[in-house]
Amino acid sequence: MKKEQVIRDVLEEFNSIGVRYCILRKYQSLDSGIYEDNEIDILVEENKIKKAEEILRDKSFKKENKLSYINHHIFKRFIPNEKSFFIFDIKRNLSFLDIVYLSGEEIIKNRVKKSWFFIPSRDDEVVALILHSIINKGIFREEYKRLIENYIKENDGLKYIKKKLDSINKKIYPLLLKKDYNGLTNLRTRIIAKNLMNINNLLSFLGFLMLYLFRKISVLNPFSKGILISFSGTDGSGKSTISKEIVRLFNENNIKSDYVYMGWRNYIIPRDTISKAYDKRIEGNISKRRKSILFVFADLFVFFEMYLRYLFWIFIRLRNNEFVVCDRYIYDRLIYKNVTNIGRFLILKLYPKPDYNFYLYGDPKKVYDRKKEISLDDTKRQMRMFKKIKNDVGFIEIKNEDINETISRIINEIYKD
Repeated sequence: MKKEQVIRDVLEEFNSIGVRYCILRKYQSLDSGIYEDNEIDILVEENKIKKAEEILRDKSFKKENKLSYINHHIFKRFIPNEKSFFIFDIKRNLSFLDIVYLSGEEIIKNRVKKSWFFIPSRDDEVVALILHSIINKGIFREEYKRLIENYIKENDGLKYIKKKLDSINKKIYPLLLKKDYNGLTNLRTRIIAKNLMNINNLLSFLGFLMLYLFRKISVLNPFSKGILISFSGTDGSGKSTISKEIVRLFNENNIKSDYVYMGWRNYIIPRDTISKAYDKRIEGNISKRRKSILFVFADLFVFFEMYLRYLFWIFIRLRNNEFVVCDRYIYDRLIYKNVTNIGRFLILKLYPKPDYNFYLYGDPKKVYDRKKEISLDDTKRQMRMFKKIKNDVGFIEIKNEDINETISRIINEIYKD
């Protein structure tokens, strides 16, 4: 499904159940079935906000909680065909950092219908664009300048916008007529300061500021945490390809993410000498009891080494509210023949669990043909072992046959409520 169809589905649902709204900006091409941006700003009437949010959740959108504003909320959904996220920005008023400068109630009251969706009246749209450019952006885009100037040329009576703008700052209207856009943006600080004198705005801003500072020091905040995603599976199941593609997509959509390889070729402790000594003893003529002790030692060493990797490569990134995507995870150790009960206990009970733990699999012959690093029989054996441990580790199983479909399923799993 394309984003234009997603927008239409949501807005037609709003229309059908009486959620009054209007699209604030960039709606001009929507009527022809084209929407170039990846975000849409929607003003929704106060008493229908919760209903609007329910509809978005039903349409597979997930609320973004990085910063909790009172006056607007971000909802994201992944669009597989376009390999990008689409955002509904739901607003109850026009605001900057929760400082309200224009009430949404009158804009909703004056809205007009354009084809199958609603937009602000021409007067309200111009007022909103002027204030949005001054307060939110601090700059007037060329397309906004043209729209505002055309409006002034076409309208002899500008009493409505003059009254609106004078209520914000009496210098706005004269500067607008002079096309002094630098002078208009220089009013930004004064307008924000004036609106802060309103007690509701002041309280909202202070609440936002506290939350912002709280999240900025999230490294010191034990309750703040990013998202940890891990991928397990046999060689050739697509772990590396999918992990890297997920990270690329997230970063392209302004979701800070990092790829971390947690397999057996990237140790934090140089272990060649230890491994050689271990292999030599295991292959030697020793008793079963000594072999058992060596197996326990190996499990302890692997757990310790993997825990260091978690602390140095994953933990700090999670404290910074990042997405961390792991290609392999410690659970892969559980399919080894010589893992001990002590090793299983350490891995299952004491090692940090991912938020999303995916197991990728496919047809054994196709998986084997992708790499041929292990035999077909060993590929089948590993798949059987992964299936055996799936309930213990909480795998989300995904059959990886088509990369686009797999990525879509993964992201929908992450972003569902």
